[in-house]
Amino acid sequence: MAECKRTPWSDAQLEQQLRECVAEMQLERMPSCRELNAHTGSGGFSARLVAAGGMYSWARRLGLPLKQSATEIGRQGEEYAALWLQARGYTVERMSARHPYDLLIDRAVKADVKFAHLGGRRQTGRYSFELRKIYPTCDIYLLVTEAEEGCRAVYVLPAQNAMHRMLSMGSITSKYQKYRGRTDIIDRLLRAFAEVG
Repeated sequence: MAECKRTPWSDAQLEQQLRECVAEMQLERMPSCRELNAHTGSGGFSARLVAAGGMYSWARRLGLPLKQSATEIGRQGEEYAALWLQARGYTVERMSARHPYDLLIDRAVKADVKFAHLGGRRQTGRYSFELRKIYPTCDIYLLVTEAEEGCRAVYVLPAQNAMHRMLSMGSITSKYQKYRGRTDIIDRLLRAFAEVG
C-alpha cells in the first residue's frame, strides 16, 4: 500500500490561497466552509483553515466580516455571555471549536452558550434553543435571549435539567424563568469542584 504524505501549508500560503478564493468569488466577506468547498471542489482547503485556527480567526486576520449565519449568531451570544460573566467577577476562557463546550469559567465550570432571538409576538413569543445533545458535555447552559428591542437576558441552566435536543422558553412565563441571572448556580458548582479537589 502506497503511503500518502501531505505537505503542510504555512500560514502565509493559507492566507494567499484564501485571498485568491475571496477575490475569485467576488466576495466582500469571509466565505463559508460550504462556499469554499464548492469553489475548490473539495473540503481539503476549508479543513486546513479550520485546523489552523478556524474560520472566525481567519476572517478576523484578513479583516473580513463573516456571513450572518448560525455560527456568527452563536459567536455573538458567546461574546455577550463572556462579557456578562466578566462583569460579575468571573474569569472566562473562550474555547476553540474543537471543545464540546464554549466557555470555561474560573478554570472549572464548563458552559455551553446558546443564543436565541424572540420568535413571534412579545405576548406569545418563544425562544428556541437547539441543544443538540440529550446527554450534555457541559456543566451549565448559558441561555442568552434577545427580544425585538435588543434587550438581552442570561439564564444559567444546570445541564442536568436540560436533557433535550431542543428547548423552548416562553417570553413572558416559563418554567425556566427561575434561572434568569442565577450566578449563584455557578458559585455553588465552583465550591463543589473546590471541595472535591
